[in-house]
Amino acid sequence: MNTEAKIIAGILGASVLIVIGAAVINGGGAKTQSTAASQSVPTQEIQGLTSSPQPFTLGNVPINSGVAKFSFKLLNENNQPLKLIRISTSCMCTLAAVRAGETKTDYFGMDMHGAGNPKIDFTIPAGSESELLVTFDPAAHGPQGVGAFDRSIRLEFSDPAGYKDIAFNGTVVNN
Repeated sequence: MNTEAKIIAGILGASVLIVIGAAVINGGGAKTQSTAASQSVPTQEIQGLTSSPQPFTLGNVPINSGVAKFSFKLLNENNQPLKLIRISTSCMCTLAAVRAGETKTDYFGMDMHGAGNPKIDFTIPAGSESELLVTFDPAAHGPQGVGAFDRSIRLEFSDPAGYKDIAFNGTVVNN
């Protein structure tokens, strides 16, 4: 085989490897998307779970004051426990967790780039009061984040299936 034929064979071989590699990578991406798409999302609001205060206003939050921490009371007015399977927030500046008695979930934030927060297995007992713990970082968006904001936390349940959206608002101000 002469030198020119070897170069052509090398280019063809490299091209085949690139095409195979692209197919493998694309196949992995499709699997990830179908996995994300196959996660069931509750379509109706859960009944018998109340939150207070609602609506909740933080008022003026100085941008350089550090992370604001606050909580909502959750009351399960049902005669059966609620199975909490997921917590997510509307923005990266907000994290949320749920505490029932001495048991607490991890803090979860915004779903990012199509990858949802992991499922959890947490029970809110029937007829009980629990707490939604929230942190809000007023500096998360930098100086352009000064001004009014509205944020929400979504709690998703599997048994019975449903969701609860809890909102808060305020105004980020310069110190």
